[in-house]
Amino acid sequence: MAATDPFRINMALGFCATVPASPAHPGGGTWDDVTNWQNFLLGMGNLMGPVYPNNQFDSPTQTATKAFQGGNGLPATGTVNQATYNKAVSQGMPPYPTVLG
Repeated sequence: MAATDPFRINMALGFCATVPASPAHPGGGTWDDVTNWQNFLLGMGNLMGPVYPNNQFDSPTQTATKAFQGGNGLPATGTVNQATYNKAVSQGMPPYPTVLG
């Protein structure tokens, strides 16, 4: 994945490469943002397992997101909101161009 990949803010349980359909991918392709988020969580030690990244914002990804949020003084919502994105960037995640989801 490239640091130029668009990244949906408010990414949550159920998101994947083509779901939800709105917002549309700005390049007309499919989303890689869940994979990018999972790679970040893997690197931080919040997400574990040989099946990741799978580009599916599934229950383990939601749980790992909550762990990241709770460990960083954020409300543990399990949704990648703006504050979660900002904290992740401050901890080394590439600053992907954001798209409100």
